[in-house]
Parts: sequence; structure tokens; C-alpha cells
Amino acid sequence: MNLHCVGCGSIIPWDGKGLFAYTCHCGGTVFADDMGRMYFPASLIMDLYEGKELAHIDYYVGISNHMSREKQELIEFLKANGAKWSWECPKCRGKIVKHIALQVKLKLIRFQLHPELEKLIEEELRKEVK
Repeated sequence: MNLHCVGCGSIIPWDGKGLFAYTCHCGGTVFADDMGRMYFPASLIMDLYEGKELAHIDYYVGISNHMSREKQELIEFLKANGAKWSWECPKCRGKIVKHIALQVKLKLIRFQLHPELEKLIEEELRKEVK
């Protein structure tokens, strides 16, 4: 069974046996199979059921600029249930931008970032140069 990351489209090989717990290199934790069935982290299902505040959108779909119909629909669903991107969160914005800027600077991220995040990272890196 091949799964792909909803966040970046990367193929995630899995034999279908045992428990599936995985985080993609883009940071995504939601996966889909060839039939379009999505595999969600248990925390998302439990938080929705219990009416708790959801994690940031990038926890589920990562920080890649990849876009697909299923990713867009998932983002819309998450937003409708109160989730927001970590860089939209006043508590998290500064920390996440500095953290990812460092990863970019060290060349640890090898994929194109989400456009909004990319702008913030570029601004952060320009500040460091001054």
C-alpha cells in the first residue's frame, strides 16, 4: 500500500501492517492512499470529538508550498474548525519563524516553503544580515 503526504505529495511506503505513526519531512501528519482515503492522526480525531482547540494547520499539512485539491479541502476544513497556521498565531509566530529561518540558513529544508511563510522567513533572514 502506498500512501502519500497530503502536505507535500511525497510517497510514503507502508505495508499496511501494524500501527501507522509517521511525520513527513515537510512536517505533515495527514496521509492519503491511492483511493483518496485520508489517514488522520488520532489527536485530530479526538480533538474534534471532544471540541478541543486544534493544533496549527502546519502540524497536519506541513510547511511545503505543494497544493492539491485534497490539501486545500483539508485546510478549509481545519480553518472551519478554528485552526490557523502557526505563523498566524500571535503566541507562536516569532518562535516558528526564527526556528524555520535557522533551518533554511543551515540548508536543512530542501523543499519550497508555503508562500506566506517564505516571505516571513526572507524578512527574518534580511534582519540577520543588517
